[in-house]
Amino acid sequence: EEYAAEAYDVAALKIKGDAAKTNFEVSKYEQYKELLQSMSLAELVKTVKSRIPPAPARKPSNYRGVTYNTKQGMWEAKYQGKSTSRPVSLGLFKDDVEAAKEFDRAMIKNHGTLATINFDHSDYQDELLHYHEEQLKRLDSNST
Repeated sequence: EEYAAEAYDVAALKIKGDAAKTNFEVSKYEQYKELLQSMSLAELVKTVKSRIPPAPARKPSNYRGVTYNTKQGMWEAKYQGKSTSRPVSLGLFKDDVEAAKEFDRAMIKNHGTLATINFDHSDYQDELLHYHEEQLKRLDSNST
C-alpha cells in the first residue's frame, strides 16, 4: 500500500507540481523533482510500473477442484454445483490432499458414483451410502 501511495504522489507531483495533494510530505520527493521535470508522463508511468513487485507465484495442485489461496496461504477446495454460476469454497486446508478429499466429498454428495474425483470411490463408502439413501428418499417422495 505504501508503494502505491508513493507512486500516486510522484504522478501527482509530475502533473500538478507543488500544488499537488500528496500522501506523504513533499520533502520526501525533493531528490526526484529534477528527474520528474525531465521525464514525460508516459516515461514516468513506465518506470513506476516496472518497479511494481511481481505477484506471488501460484502453486499448482495436482488435484481437481483445488487451488492455492495466496492471501490465506492455504489450499482451497472449490465446487461449482448445478445451481451456482460460480465456484463455491468448501474451505481452506493446510495441504492439497485434504482439500482434494473435501472436493471429492462434495462431488459424491451431488453425483454419487458418476462423480469424477481425485481418489478411489471406495475411499468414500459413507458418502456414497448417504447419496444413495437420499436418492431413494427422492424416488419415494416422487412416487407418492
